[in-house]
Amino acid sequence: MIRDLIWDFFRKRELLTSVFEEVANVGAASVSIFNDVCCRQLLAEVEARKYAFTPEMREQGNVGARVYQEVETFVDFPTDSEFVLLKDIFEACLSEYAESFSLYPFSFAPVFNAITLARYTAGSIGITPHRDPLRYKNLICIFILGGKGRFFLCADRSGQDAQEIDASAGRVIFLRCPGFMGINKRPFHVLTDIEETRYSFILRQEHA
Repeated sequence: MIRDLIWDFFRKRELLTSVFEEVANVGAASVSIFNDVCCRQLLAEVEARKYAFTPEMREQGNVGARVYQEVETFVDFPTDSEFVLLKDIFEACLSEYAESFSLYPFSFAPVFNAITLARYTAGSIGITPHRDPLRYKNLICIFILGGKGRFFLCADRSGQDAQEIDASAGRVIFLRCPGFMGINKRPFHVLTDIEETRYSFILRQEHA
């Protein structure tokens, strides 16, 4: 099912073109990719294999650039995981799609070498306004698998000019990173209002 849904997603070339334009112009875009059955299938693996989540540091960043968060993460996926399959198929389809551009959209081929499953428990503060580290390039892809939370782009660390991006289950959020369409500006964003435990699967490309 995962394979078929991803293939179907990348066949929608007009939609993908508009998504890439929005990411370039705004900083992020959200689009539906998975149905409820697929999301439940992925979360069933988490439960069946009893993945052990690790709490992340609550406070990060330097003075004047503090970021506060309440999140647990898991990264040690076995090779036969559905999450690894998702990553491999999505990466291959994205690479093929990128080759169709007259002007290649990435600074180098997309290879997602940092994959994370994040869990924000109900009542969590989420994560305060921040920008992702410079070491992440091209795109960050955030697959929302379950729960409720609100995701915003904003102008700065104070959260000014917040613009909500749909972060409901079954959607993927594309977040701009340095190297995408020749743009090096990173968008500030925030996750808040965690009403139900929220699961998201995140693909990142880490590059020095």
